[in-house]
Amino acid sequence: MKILILVNIYPPHHAATYDVRCELVATELRKRGHGVHVLTSNHGLKTEQRDKETSRRLHLNGVYGHPLKTQFMEMKELETHNNTILRETLTEYRPDVVYVWSLHGLSKSLIFTLHQSGLPLAYDVADYWITNDLSKDPWLDWWNRPKLSMAQSAMRTSLEMSKQRDKMDEVTPTRDNVMTKRLSHIYDADSERTALQPGSIQTFRFKHIAFASRVICDSAIQTGYDIPSPTIIHPGIRFDRFFAPVRPPEVMATKFMVVGRLHKESGVMTVVEAFKEVFATNPAVTLTICGNGESDYMASLKSFATRHKLPVVVDGSVDQAMELPRLYKAHDFYIHSVEWAEPYSTIPLEAMAAGMMVLSTGYGGTGELLQHGVNSLLYTAGDVLDLAQRIQYLQNEPAGRLQMAVTGQNEVKEHYTLEAVVNRMEEFLLKAAKG
Repeated sequence: MKILILVNIYPPHHAATYDVRCELVATELRKRGHGVHVLTSNHGLKTEQRDKETSRRLHLNGVYGHPLKTQFMEMKELETHNNTILRETLTEYRPDVVYVWSLHGLSKSLIFTLHQSGLPLAYDVADYWITNDLSKDPWLDWWNRPKLSMAQSAMRTSLEMSKQRDKMDEVTPTRDNVMTKRLSHIYDADSERTALQPGSIQTFRFKHIAFASRVICDSAIQTGYDIPSPTIIHPGIRFDRFFAPVRPPEVMATKFMVVGRLHKESGVMTVVEAFKEVFATNPAVTLTICGNGESDYMASLKSFATRHKLPVVVDGSVDQAMELPRLYKAHDFYIHSVEWAEPYSTIPLEAMAAGMMVLSTGYGGTGELLQHGVNSLLYTAGDVLDLAQRIQYLQNEPAGRLQMAVTGQNEVKEHYTLEAVVNRMEEFLLKAAKG
């Protein structure tokens, strides 16, 4: 197949998201003989960049440090640019299928241009851009919101009466078809969008769509979008890169670690407070926190650990892409402490591959892969004593710890290697390419 991937950002310019999943999948698909070209933004560059495999030509709006453009002429210029580049790329590359990844920060009118192309489309959704971004797109909102300011409303009416909107739709789509005047059910800022029933929004058609987790899928459906046949393809990892033998029960396991962006909903303060309880009876335990985030939150973590003289290190300098395999092997337990509906995270899978025992709140997409007492231990989010008790249990039951760690590692090896996941993606794309 010839596959065109459309995505907002692409390594090495990853906007501090460290998300290399798209790149890994593109590389694996090329190894399997498919032609893959990536169309993405010029984030991280001062100009456009093109080569055989990647075109960095699209412009972002309002994300990753790019200014938010809401004035009509500047929006029109950006939308014209992005849609023109997409059409040029479709004409030059002639893909068998367009594989749409995250459009967070990109023009959502590109979806209409893709529909107009008649090409087979497949969507890979690993964040909340469908739930959160479609109804807030500046360009589509300007054209479709029932109420604008008096001046803007007069301008919009003039463009519509003079048929200029119809002409713009040929280059910079403002709606799904010229017979539609307003997409008010999506862009009515005064309405309660949560009241929309699943399947009631059929403006954006997602015939072939795969979500990285059930939690993302459910969010899109509950928001009202019509998603008749969703596929769930959980993320995979490069197993061999992280593999290490599971620690035998006779080895004293005392080293815990947390990795992630540090903010209130990360749940890391719950972990630090639980360590205060554990440290009182087991002074051998240590905790390493790898990550950056909100400065006030990071300061509160360090302050709590210092005041209570806890063996806790907060390290914001870790290069996660390079150093995590080494850090996993230097620790015994990984705590996935998130207290929000995180779309997904590969970090618990990496930790399992490295032979670590995983504790988790079970929140978010990754929680769909965790089974309490089977491949991990779950604790109640925000419950300091519950987490402390789980940690103490693992200290006292080395055989149980071993069994769960072995089960977790085997499950990752069987179901969540990059190769296994791309097998499912390849099958999904072949089906989409057939229409």
